[in-house]
Amino acid sequence: MKALLIGCSAVAGRRVVPALLATRGIDGIDAASRRGADAARPFAQGGTAYATPDEALSGSDAGLVYISTENAAHVHWAERALAAGRSVIVDKPAFADAATARRLVGMAEAAGLLLAEATVFLDHPRIDALTRAFANDNRPTAVQACFSFPSLPADDFRYDPARGGGALADLGPYAAATCRYFFGDAPARIDTQVLARAAVETAFAVTAFYAYGRCFQGIYGFGSEYQNWISATGPGIAARLDRFCTPPPAAELDIDLRRNNEPAVTTSPAGDCFVAFFARAADAMTSGETARFHADLLADADFRDRMREGAR
Repeated sequence: MKALLIGCSAVAGRRVVPALLATRGIDGIDAASRRGADAARPFAQGGTAYATPDEALSGSDAGLVYISTENAAHVHWAERALAAGRSVIVDKPAFADAATARRLVGMAEAAGLLLAEATVFLDHPRIDALTRAFANDNRPTAVQACFSFPSLPADDFRYDPARGGGALADLGPYAAATCRYFFGDAPARIDTQVLARAAVETAFAVTAFYAYGRCFQGIYGFGSEYQNWISATGPGIAARLDRFCTPPPAAELDIDLRRNNEPAVTTSPAGDCFVAFFARAADAMTSGETARFHADLLADADFRDRMREGAR
């Protein structure tokens, strides 16, 4: 089976293309860019470079489409790909709101296709290592996270509301997926505070309150010194790890633990979270068991809607 890449972003070239080629069952990549076939050619590995995404959807026989365009274009190309009978994975944030997510998940389910949002960071092996550290059903009761980095180039689409920009859109998926993973259920309340704004919000803080005294607090944005970490605390145990949202594929990473006030360190193996995510997606396409991906996409879309509604 071939995969078709629509949108030739930096992350697509750096991480998506190599990971797709490493996925069992994918034997080549077609690519299309709105900038033409010459722009797409470096991304087409064992496949064809198309002059436009429309030409690619007509000419490619790929069974899976990966969409890596600017945020505002995600829904258009996802809908077109699903209508053409292709399973679809979309860069985060998949869609602008939960209503759109529900509509497109409905399309995918009616056609027996996969629709997934690429929140791949949770597929790194150290997430399993962190979960095992909280043994005997001792789940975290408090989670704190920070993902912020220096300002982007002035012409970056993330500063343009018409192109789907803003920190809530671009970084909100990290908060949503983190809460889904650690707490499972929907929060009772979400409070969001915009911390910095230009044409779009560039930084925000979010607090999500859950039943049984559980809580998440996160700070996200672009315009500060680089920070990328998470800490989780439960009865008798606390854990902290760096590079949570963008784990490097070749590094063994430490998890700092404290059990009953005694420090310890555990090391997780190296792993490529894109490769692991695509392996799960390929298995779901083969088996038809796509419900988990659809449920995750919808839960995260609902969380982001509530974040935006509560933003001050």
